[in-house]
Amino acid sequence: MSRFKPLTCPRCNERIHRQQVKDWECPSCHSDFGLAPSYQRCVGSLTLASVSLLAVATHKSTSGGAWLLSVFSSAIPSWFIFMIVVPPWLKRGHNQPKFTIVVSWLSAALSVFVVEFLGFGAAHLLLGASRRELLEHLEMLSMPLAWISPNFLITPSKSFFDVCGVILGNSVFFGSLIFAAYQPVRLAFRRSRPTQLSLSNSNSTEDED
Repeated sequence: MSRFKPLTCPRCNERIHRQQVKDWECPSCHSDFGLAPSYQRCVGSLTLASVSLLAVATHKSTSGGAWLLSVFSSAIPSWFIFMIVVPPWLKRGHNQPKFTIVVSWLSAALSVFVVEFLGFGAAHLLLGASRRELLEHLEMLSMPLAWISPNFLITPSKSFFDVCGVILGNSVFFGSLIFAAYQPVRLAFRRSRPTQLSLSNSNSTEDED
């Protein structure tokens, strides 16, 4: 944050206009740049704060999965608004794909929805499971949010939006566990990564031989 210079090339310190950011290349020195991790954390924190305030302001005693889904959905426009309002500060080099807590959360939500809800749910119906078994399966999908409030318990009478909201809410816990378990693995790979030596400056005589 000590080098906070919005829309300035991190290499030559020349001004970069917003329409030039999409090219990810400085028009002056032609060096590659990307969004600084601190900027992404800043926008993420602002988005989280705005979504939390919305959740507190709109929560009612009857709030359930559909309310959760609307709260989570509000993060998308909030993110884009803060990306527009807060001028980005940049770093050298392109942004590389990273396994973030948001990625782990959405991956967990997609896995639970496709495998647990659609896959196992269809299997229960095709195999002629009893109503009690179906209710137990839906109750399992409702945990741990159903422990907090019975409004988050998935039942056959719940709407599709309720189901999606509860799955997204529960996936916050599952995604956090996945992300926490991934960190030691990532650190272990970093420590065991071999050092690569550049051979680009080989002697011309060796090339001729």
